[in-house]
Amino acid sequence: MPLVLVEPLGTRTGEPKVEMRLPALSLAQQDAVEKCLNWLEEEREMLLVWAVTGSGKTEMMFPAIRKVLEQKGRVVWISPRREVVTEVARRMRRAFPGTEVAEVHGETGEIRENRPLTVATVQQSLRYYRRFRLAVVDEADAFPLREDSRWFSGIRRTLIDGGQQVYLTATPPSSWKRRVRRGKVDSVTVPVRFHGHPLPVPKRYRVGGLWRKLKRGASVPRLESFLEGVSAEKGQAFLFVPRISDTNLVLDWVGLRMPGLKPVVGVATGKHEQRRDTIRAFMEGGLRILVTTTILERGVTVPRCHVLVVGADHPVFDRAALIQIAGRVGRDPAWPRGEVWFLSMVSTEAQTGAIREIRSLNRYAEKRGYLSAKRNATES
Repeated sequence: MPLVLVEPLGTRTGEPKVEMRLPALSLAQQDAVEKCLNWLEEEREMLLVWAVTGSGKTEMMFPAIRKVLEQKGRVVWISPRREVVTEVARRMRRAFPGTEVAEVHGETGEIRENRPLTVATVQQSLRYYRRFRLAVVDEADAFPLREDSRWFSGIRRTLIDGGQQVYLTATPPSSWKRRVRRGKVDSVTVPVRFHGHPLPVPKRYRVGGLWRKLKRGASVPRLESFLEGVSAEKGQAFLFVPRISDTNLVLDWVGLRMPGLKPVVGVATGKHEQRRDTIRAFMEGGLRILVTTTILERGVTVPRCHVLVVGADHPVFDRAALIQIAGRVGRDPAWPRGEVWFLSMVSTEAQTGAIREIRSLNRYAEKRGYLSAKRNATES
């Protein structure tokens, strides 16, 4: 792919103050904002923001973005997924009503060099060269970034001399954590969601002969109990499976063992042509159960949500994937609870690590006084 250097049309002028509409922030978010601003002022090269799913990390970055814009610097927000680029660009326009926002992905087909704020996919960001004062990389551990470190080199090329980078993630790799512990990378940890309730901790259940029972249509009491509980609470549930072929297996099992649920069960995988319609029906409440693969481990939020991972011992469900999957639950402040179950034939280090990390984050949130339920009890 050819790279073309396009010079800006001219120096931007305007008022030094940038209008920003920021929602009310939680105590944890306020602390993170202060640390990000301090890091920016110290002109350090890289900051890792480890923020749990549903913590409101996008809004936490708005004050730092405004600070750079007020200094006449340009900012790029980079995301691995086109859908997220569109959503973040919409939120940016609402948060910064007086600032032009460029939205750049494969379907826009344009580069607007002179706009101060750009939201782009990873691939499209490589079309810029020495343009930005600050680069914010969202979901920095997701595909394609996690597959090839050369993407990060390309992102660095988008920065001017002295430019700074922020990596946002809910599941930093172990190598990143080691660099933080050794003092090689600055970091901010946000261990709690914006509504101040603890993260749901997964429950692990061993089921002997799980796949054989599903193929035979035999009883799987744990799975039946889970689905009955979801129905009783009028909730919704993701059933995650490791392989695309497993979706029909689980769908057939539900039709045989729990036929009353079959009309409200859908399937969504990367190979289903109607997946967008199916996901929309699920999010709007027309479907109650969605059988899916890891394509929906990130970025989907539904109220009154529960999660069950069928075959959680499969290698595709590593620690990060299981944490992201568990993060689908409890995001709604009106209903912050929910069940997360791991069904497997054997226990794995990935399951143990995911549960250990979630519990550790909850303990840290309590220690810092970020849990609203605990704080309210103390104040009353």
